[in-house]
Formats: sequence, structure tokens, C-alpha cells
Amino acid sequence: MERIKALFEAARTYLKEVVAEMRKVTWPSTNLTVKYTGIVVATVIVVALYLFVFDAGLSWGATKFLGR
Repeated sequence: MERIKALFEAARTYLKEVVAEMRKVTWPSTNLTVKYTGIVVATVIVVALYLFVFDAGLSWGATKFLGR
């Protein structure tokens, strides 16, 4: 029974510390979050297109080289 009480007390302490740390966080504004999300999405699209073109080129080259 003591182990269960100790476990719940440890969990309670942990959650209190998490809440205290989350209060210290400086959250970005909605505007900034939208901007950064747009930058990430655009970057992912550019990299995906680059990889697609690179893969298609390698595939085409392999097909021409192997004669299939």
C-alpha cells in the first residue's frame, strides 16, 4: 500500500512540476505560428519536388542504361 501511495505522490509531484514549467514557456503569437507553418509546408513541398525529379531522372537513366 505504501508503494502505491509513493507512486501517486511521485506522479502528483511530477505533474505539478510540469505545470510550473509550462507557465514559464513563452508561446509564439498566432501570426508567427501561421508564418512558420507556411515556411515549413513550402520547404517540404520544394524538397519533395526536388526528390521526385531526382528520382525520376535516375529511373529514366537506369532504364536507358539497362535497356528496358
